Amino acid sequence: MAFGNLALDLILQRVSGRLVSMRNGVYDNVPIDVVTGRKKVVDVPKYYNTDRLRPIYSTFHRQPVFIMTSDV
Repeated sequence: MAFGNLALDLILQRVSGRLVSMRNGVYDNVPIDVVTGRKKVVDVPKYYNTDRLRPIYSTFHRQPVFIMTSDV
C-alpha cells in the first residue's frame, strides 16, 4: 500500500520516470533506468514449470529472493 501511495504522490507532483523503492529501510524513489538500464535473465527451466505456467516451489531454502540476475 505504501508503494502505491508514494507512486501516486509522484504522479500528483507531475514527476515521471521514477520508481518507488526502499533503500536502507527508507522509502525513496530512483530513476527508472535503475531497472531498465541493464538486461535481466531468468533461467526459466530452473524456476518455472512451463507446462503449468507456474513457478516451481519445491523449496525456498538457500534460494534467491529475486530470480533475475544481470547479464549471463
